[in-house]
Amino acid sequence: MRSFRSIYETAVLHKGGEAAVEANLPVLRSPSQLKQLSDDRYLSDISRRIFRAGLKHSMVDGKWPAFEEVYFGFDPYRVAMMSDE
Repeated sequence: MRSFRSIYETAVLHKGGEAAVEANLPVLRSPSQLKQLSDDRYLSDISRRIFRAGLKHSMVDGKWPAFEEVYFGFDPYRVAMMSDE
């Protein structure tokens, strides 16, 4: 398995430097900021990261308002009640 350092250094080489790589990383929230997030925002953030893992980030971000709509604003109860289909 490749180390994080190796992956990071490769990204720096191919993405235009360390500043460019750092600019693409998500902003980390403090524990107190995380406690203030509602469950629907947690579910939305987690889902967005999962979708971005396999797709172009700009495409996911551009369509995210539609995802919010069809998943009922990521309200956990309403999402849990959705059928598998």
